[in-house]
Amino acid sequence: MNKISRQGVAAILMSVLLTAAAAGQESFDAAADAGRLALDTGRFEEAADIFRQAAAIDPAREQEIALDWGWAYLRLGYVALARSEWQDADSTFSAAVEHDGRLAELFAAQWAYARLRLAWSSIEQVKDNHRRVRTRPLVDEAESILQLMPDNRGARYLLGWLYEYENHGEAAKNEYRAAIGGNPSGSNMSVDAFRKAAYEAVSASVTPFGPIPVHPGFETVEPGDFKRHKTAHFEIIHRNAALARRLGAAMEYYMSTPVLAGVLAGNARLGKACIVTIFPTKEEFTKSTGKPSWVGGEASFRFVGDEVTAQIDLYQGNVHLMESTVPHELAHVRFAVSSYYDRKLPPWIQEGISVAAETAVARWSWLKRIDKAREDGTIATAEELMAQKDVPDDGHDLFYAEAYAAVSAIVEAFGVERFEAFLGAVRHKPQEEALMEVYGMRSVDFEDVILGWLGTSE
Repeated sequence: MNKISRQGVAAILMSVLLTAAAAGQESFDAAADAGRLALDTGRFEEAADIFRQAAAIDPAREQEIALDWGWAYLRLGYVALARSEWQDADSTFSAAVEHDGRLAELFAAQWAYARLRLAWSSIEQVKDNHRRVRTRPLVDEAESILQLMPDNRGARYLLGWLYEYENHGEAAKNEYRAAIGGNPSGSNMSVDAFRKAAYEAVSASVTPFGPIPVHPGFETVEPGDFKRHKTAHFEIIHRNAALARRLGAAMEYYMSTPVLAGVLAGNARLGKACIVTIFPTKEEFTKSTGKPSWVGGEASFRFVGDEVTAQIDLYQGNVHLMESTVPHELAHVRFAVSSYYDRKLPPWIQEGISVAAETAVARWSWLKRIDKAREDGTIATAEELMAQKDVPDDGHDLFYAEAYAAVSAIVEAFGVERFEAFLGAVRHKPQEEALMEVYGMRSVDFEDVILGWLGTSE
């Protein structure tokens, strides 16, 4: 048996360690990329879990994913806030700050709002059970909120109420005065009058659902000319290399994801690469496309024989870029290369399919828009929706939401094959006639199908 020198053993051990380190590095990189893809495609809980796994693989590199890990929790916080889940909003915003403290300033108002709602909920619960409110923890919470947002009127109002509850009249007035933003007329008012004035001031100033911030990494504009990043299906023209890589990964993910039970297949072939331009600013995007200010992206394509040449224009500062605009515009391209596309198809069909391609969190937001329209009586009938010749500038958001509901309802109720038959019929016949031929129903019956679907969807 050959003997191995100490130097030889050391060399072997070093080789094993280097191989393991390289494997660990590759595993970390793969997990980090998977986490970013989950984040960019609206799967926030999954993203947080994957980032946790990446950190476990190589704790020394955790800082590399800290921003995105925190961003996953930030987005979960906004989702919880929209659902009025105050405890979840508080805990996820807190987790976001734990991973990257710089994020706190981006959602300070939203976090404060969730914490104040929790405080008032606890007060109401105690009062309903005819127990005395324990003010000290709530005073501490209000003061903690003021450390986060020194000018938060809601926290000042809460402090005023707590001091009034403890019969500290002057202290209560001082806090109510701060909530009002100064002395109201008649500063010798009673505590009760101060409270009412403060309540009105706070109610007028609360904006809990402010705009979701743009990911800091997506705003960077690199100097010099536009550059190109290529993937299997896309050629991305950009001035932010990191964003282009992430956009390319997200677009490939969406390309492979079926929509509406296969109305858009997960194996579409584009032929020529789709050209995707990410403009650095909204102004440049609008100038280039000529689109209204509310438009976040544009897909365009032309047919040369059987081949489709497609282009998608986007801009960096779009808050909903990855989880809404990108899958939506890409769906227009995917639909264009499908066997049943026709440019004469009514807009509610084309836009409804495209909204259905968006992420779950985006689709939930569209459903909330319909809820609001039903409350205020502005929802369109199925007949009115079908009559639209183009996406309206005024009320475009409701049109998209209703188009999504209509397409989803009819596919879920009757299946993909009949929907494909309807697409074929509506190319050559009026929509009412096509509805009757394929589904045996009128637009008023179609409306019942839509409303039934809405009743079972969240």
